[in-house]
Amino acid sequence: MSDIILTLEDNITVRRLREGDAEALTRHANNRKIWQNMTNRFPHPYKVEDSLWWIKHCNDKAQWLSTISPSDSGRSETKGAFEARRAESVLPTDYAICHLDKPIGCCGIELDVRATTSVSIGYWLGEEFWGRGIATQVATEFSKWIFDTFDWIVRVEGDAYSWNGGSQKVLRKSGFEYEGVQRMKAFKDGKYGDVVLFGKVRPGFKPVLMKTSDP
Repeated sequence: MSDIILTLEDNITVRRLREGDAEALTRHANNRKIWQNMTNRFPHPYKVEDSLWWIKHCNDKAQWLSTISPSDSGRSETKGAFEARRAESVLPTDYAICHLDKPIGCCGIELDVRATTSVSIGYWLGEEFWGRGIATQVATEFSKWIFDTFDWIVRVEGDAYSWNGGSQKVLRKSGFEYEGVQRMKAFKDGKYGDVVLFGKVRPGFKPVLMKTSDP
């Protein structure tokens, strides 16, 4: 079975990370400009050891996400049988963005601990591939893949630092709606800034809403 989940224009694919990806991944990731736009979990300098750890982490099934909703258990199914069925349906949450099958960046999702039907999307690209529309392609098609693959996910969200206008533009062009600003949430390189929020809800979703109350 192919480890490619998306085939895009201009020889761009999105696929599972492989053990042999460490050198290419490190070459692109070890860039201060990329680090300035990433969360503080992203190291700088970015070493081969960091890539090797990341690849191992991403290929650890304990980190993967089930395509079956946690609330999808049937009445006739035991808890053990349900958990076994979910364990068999897991998929990686993080992938390599590749040009001609060589890694030039990564994209991934993270489950929201406050809402188990919501995930956040993240991505980065090597600087030499900026300005080609690749990030917009990836964010657009990857978010569609998320909804298609995990039918229990209702919401995909993304954010960008206030100084990262390029990523804000990518999210807008990828169909994410602007939702607001978290003031002074970012602290990077000794300076403060805002985090700009964007979201995308599953098309056609009709929710049962909780009753709201005044503050």
